[in-house]
Amino acid sequence: MVGVIAGHGHGPGGSAGIKGLSPGVKILPLTADKETPEATRYAVDHGADVINMSFVSDSTTPDMCESIHYAVEKGVVVVAGVGNDGTAEKNLPAACPGVIGVGAVDEYGKVWEGSNYNSAVDLLAPGVDVPVLGGKSDSHYGT
Repeated sequence: MVGVIAGHGHGPGGSAGIKGLSPGVKILPLTADKETPEATRYAVDHGADVINMSFVSDSTTPDMCESIHYAVEKGVVVVAGVGNDGTAEKNLPAACPGVIGVGAVDEYGKVWEGSNYNSAVDLLAPGVDVPVLGGKSDSHYGT
């Protein structure tokens, strides 16, 4: 996701490689083991303006929605994928109040068959065959 968000290309004028949506953005990377409410609070307390949560959390994760409420109250935008099960199941963190839930579309702009669909979906974004750093993704993400 970091390349899709912050890729700045390479070569003359950044004309080659991946050009992200916000190439000048500063990234505060938190590793996979930090996909917890503590990581959300840490990001907020260390100056994050936007938190991207490209994961689905266990529904029993304590304080997930509370940590997102903390972020939103501090003016942080929280974006999360809704899930890749192709079901109406709601997943955390996308189902928490205040989160912008993102589903996936394919290369033709049609809702991807694996994208979850429910009231947590606020918008759709490319999620199939998206170029990634180091090649082309075989996985589906953006959800």
